[in-house]
Amino acid sequence: MSVNEETLLYIEENIASDIHSLLLVKKPPAKVDVHFAVQQIEARRKARHKLPSLSSDRRFVFPSRLPLEQCSSEATAQYKALLVGNKRIADITGGLGIDTFYFSSLSENVTYIDKNADLVETAQHNFLAFNRKSVVCICDDAISFLQKSQQTFDWIYADPSRRDSHNRKMVRLCDCEPDVSRLLPHCISKAEHLLLKTSPMLDIAEGISELNSLVCDIHILAIKNDCKELLFVCQNRQATPVIHCVNILQDGVQSFEFLRTDESDAACTFASTMQTYLYE
Repeated sequence: MSVNEETLLYIEENIASDIHSLLLVKKPPAKVDVHFAVQQIEARRKARHKLPSLSSDRRFVFPSRLPLEQCSSEATAQYKALLVGNKRIADITGGLGIDTFYFSSLSENVTYIDKNADLVETAQHNFLAFNRKSVVCICDDAISFLQKSQQTFDWIYADPSRRDSHNRKMVRLCDCEPDVSRLLPHCISKAEHLLLKTSPMLDIAEGISELNSLVCDIHILAIKNDCKELLFVCQNRQATPVIHCVNILQDGVQSFEFLRTDESDAACTFASTMQTYLYE
């Protein structure tokens, strides 16, 4: 994939223009791929809040099929990169590549895998454009890759698709693609840790049960008090999960943590009389 300078300038100059008017121009500027430019303009507008720095950087190219709804925001991707650190990482559901992009900002040993050839091509372009040349890009299904690969990793990251064949939203892990119940044994055999991103609507107890109680940490990520992601950290042994509650703010991070057993053992106390406010 290559994007010429004329098209890049056209995108910058028309970022606020009406895209329908751009498409109806009879004689577009020479060497400008107008359809590609309009696609990029539309994608940048959609991503400006979720991916503020990347959507405003001329080097970053969005794929023709924009998987923006499920992709991580820059803020949560940065959090995960700090959580994983400078380790051997495989992102087996690469998608738009936002998480891989930030993993590779701290690690020089990152593998990106996705079964969609167009997404792989676009992601590879972006990694090279930002000098993340060490990222290895592979076009393959997640389970197929794990079955065939001889590599081992410190971390495997997975963000299964939460849409079914009718585009309906899924929450339970067994309904996602790939099916986490099939994915988990392969991940645990190939890596010390699995970092699994799930819907913020997933019941934590159900998630622990579906993951065979191999969960050691759970990170509940919010941005400005709006819960965005649940992250399950799994390892090949059972443990009492530590729950990390993290609220990412513009000027810092609020956080606290507790054991799963602390919550189940906590005593519930009630006020003797009803007053003018209620805490839940």
